[in-house]
Amino acid sequence: MRKIVFPIHFKLIGFTLALMAASLGFYVYYAVDLFKSDKLAYVFETVSSQNEQVGQSLSYKLENAFAATNLLQEAKFSSSMAKEIFKQNPQLLGSLEFKEGTLESSIFSKRLEGLDIDQFRKFLRSKMLGDKGMDIVAFQERSFFLVWNKASLSFWKPEYLSSAFPDSALYTYHLLINEKDVMGAGESALTQAVRGKDRIQQTFVFTPSEGSKLIVAIEPLLEGNSIIVTAANYQKAIEASLRLREKSLYFGMFTAGIVIFLVLVFSRFFTRPIDKLFKASQKFTQRDFNYRVKLSTGDELGALGDSFNHMAAEIGHYMEEMKEKNRLENELKTAQLVQESFFPKDSISGKNLELQAFYRPASECGGDWWGYLETVENEIVIMIDVTGHGTAAALVTAVVHNSLTALKYIGDKDPAFLSSPARIMGYLNESLLSVDVDLFATAFVMGIEKNGSKIRYCNASHNPPYRIPAKANLQKDDFVPLMENLGARLGESAQSIYADVEFEGAPREKLILYTDGILEMEDAQAKAYGSRRFIKKLIEGFNLAPSELVSSVVKDAFAFVGETEPKDDITLICLELK
Repeated sequence: MRKIVFPIHFKLIGFTLALMAASLGFYVYYAVDLFKSDKLAYVFETVSSQNEQVGQSLSYKLENAFAATNLLQEAKFSSSMAKEIFKQNPQLLGSLEFKEGTLESSIFSKRLEGLDIDQFRKFLRSKMLGDKGMDIVAFQERSFFLVWNKASLSFWKPEYLSSAFPDSALYTYHLLINEKDVMGAGESALTQAVRGKDRIQQTFVFTPSEGSKLIVAIEPLLEGNSIIVTAANYQKAIEASLRLREKSLYFGMFTAGIVIFLVLVFSRFFTRPIDKLFKASQKFTQRDFNYRVKLSTGDELGALGDSFNHMAAEIGHYMEEMKEKNRLENELKTAQLVQESFFPKDSISGKNLELQAFYRPASECGGDWWGYLETVENEIVIMIDVTGHGTAAALVTAVVHNSLTALKYIGDKDPAFLSSPARIMGYLNESLLSVDVDLFATAFVMGIEKNGSKIRYCNASHNPPYRIPAKANLQKDDFVPLMENLGARLGESAQSIYADVEFEGAPREKLILYTDGILEMEDAQAKAYGSRRFIKKLIEGFNLAPSELVSSVVKDAFAFVGETEPKDDITLICLELK
């Protein structure tokens, strides 16, 4: 039996895991990639939105600074109004008013203590360029944010602008005023890249020659001489998608563990019926057909288990039948051997005859029988054909054979009894009637005188034997069938009457006795051998010795039927008178 190398539940586990791994890998690859793309678009939108919000906040502060500058000019720097404006704007340090290039008035906050005011006025005046503007300047190691219009200027703490930028671990902010980064640490690759961009609101990816890749959003402010820039680290921005990938892998490993556990648990549930069927098959190989598989599943495996049990029961019955068949076959072989002992030798050389016989039963035991009995005065040949063949017919032949033994005893007491074939036929009829079987037999009995040429016969409805004279140019019409005074079959009636027929035999004359089995032999097309071929072959081989003639006819008949087995017993006897 084949050795199991890879059990089916392992195959089920492997297939499930492979399918799950492929599905999970497909999910991780496409889901994470899709999430990454969506996340990147979301990050771009978020950076742009963040930049826009900071720009709005910064624009509000700038507008407020310009408004405060205008109010101070309109209030003519009156102390009450100025105090109120300075109170509402803590980062406001001071303001100057000019008229036709001449400084008319100025206001300075107390927060400027320690600063050279006169020099500072001159410095501020030099910074007023154009009708409206803003800038970050440094004076005496201090920085100031300047806002001016055509006639006035205000200056503020730099914190006024930086307060518009929220604290963030992700975003960094830059403010370019007049091409100068006033919020950064000085000139950088990013500010250089921003200067090369169109002054429109946009978001792009910036990859410096050194450092991390950035997502950058820009937006112009006020008159366009300033730009608000928001930058976010690219790697940090998509960190969520990376975490999702890791979580997906962890989730996949967790799911794989759950699936493996469930497959290990439930695979036995699904494969246990198969294991039981396999165990049952092993019992079969050990010839244990009493083993039954117990399956309670309501699926095909359950039905297969029922079929398996039914098959086991049928095989058990079949084995019993085979045992019985073997026993019967052995008995039939024994019966065949016993029946073969009923027949005399195939070749007999008597005082007045040469005899050659051929016998072949259709099954183990046949219903044809022939016998030879020699007395002081006669040589007797008997042939019978019991209806059917097989064991029952063989039993009838046994009865006839035993009758032959009895006839020998009777002949010793009454020699005249065996001189009459009719009396022998009557005795055989009584013997068969004494057996309570519903079988009949045709028979032919012939007696040949030892010291004369007379031949007597009696026919009980048997196929008429042929008397063939020894002559040249033998024809079909020369065949004489021995069918006078036909009597009833043996076993039909106790009132059956049989009569002797007598004729003078001639030297080298042949007598052909046969049963209908040879005439009824059929080929593959169910065509019978028949009397015509039978007689033709007898004519062809008439000059042959009895043994050669019988062999020639038998070979011709079996060559005609080919591989088709005869359906009836076959007996053929040739007697040649000396």
